[in-house]
Amino acid sequence: MRIAFVGKGGSGKTTLASLFSQYAAKNNSRVLALDADINQHLASALGYTGELKSMGEDIDTIKGYLRGDNPLFTLSGMHKTTPPGSGSHFVTLDEADWFMDRYTAEVDGMYVAGAGAIPSGNVGVRCYHGLNGAIELLLGHMIDRAEDTVVVDMTAGADAFSSSLFAKVDALVLVVEPTMKSLSVYDQFLPYTKEYDIPLLVVGNKILDAEDKQFVEQRVGALVACIGNSLFVRARERGVMIDFNQIDQALESQLAAIFESVSSVPRDWAVLERKSHLFHKRSVHSWAGVSVETHIDPHFSLERYARGYLRQVS
Repeated sequence: MRIAFVGKGGSGKTTLASLFSQYAAKNNSRVLALDADINQHLASALGYTGELKSMGEDIDTIKGYLRGDNPLFTLSGMHKTTPPGSGSHFVTLDEADWFMDRYTAEVDGMYVAGAGAIPSGNVGVRCYHGLNGAIELLLGHMIDRAEDTVVVDMTAGADAFSSSLFAKVDALVLVVEPTMKSLSVYDQFLPYTKEYDIPLLVVGNKILDAEDKQFVEQRVGALVACIGNSLFVRARERGVMIDFNQIDQALESQLAAIFESVSSVPRDWAVLERKSHLFHKRSVHSWAGVSVETHIDPHFSLERYARGYLRQVS
């Protein structure tokens, strides 16, 4: 499964993304956590103390690898929305994979990578979405197995829809607090998720009582999970890395509910490819130029390739 945690800034999405990653790893899933948030806190939330290699600053190298021998475009003509085709290279979550070996760090049985912070030379010049383009490309060229869990911590608020990254996951997990400002993000998300048929799973966070829960559910309907007053979460948000095995039972049961809900969302390779083509064509009419429409290989099927590869490695 591939899921992205989204929500208003300060809603707790990074904390929950890290806790969910640890829960999945504890339950025998192979986990890749991708930090696509401008604040880049996911790795530290998982307990990693080193410095991740910036995928965004290395995007030309990533493009070169993923392009492979695809004859439909040159390296300089490849964009963050460019879909795979015949001759393209793909990445997996295998330890020996090119991407995993070069860009991920291992922490407690999980793997973490990030788009990187804005380089000082880009401040006031270029937006953060150029860095996130590396993660867009990566997910567009990824073959993950049913037992894999890919967790993306996305930018805050409706800015998550400013790129095609949201369409490269199986579901969005929206973290909301019992406040009008937090719920306004839900109102912003709903039209986009309906238009592009993206499953939206809403998790209540900082829910202290039945009144809080009712306040949220009156707007969004039934919650997938409800995170209350947890000393474990409070410690994590203060940077205290308590061992995950010491998590309180109430919190673990809510993480299990999220895991069960996202696991029930079926993977549809054809849908992922169709959305990939849709957003790539949109770039034709916005900023990239009409020539990029020829990047789409009419003879290539992502579904056929993925199923063939997965049968081969099973």
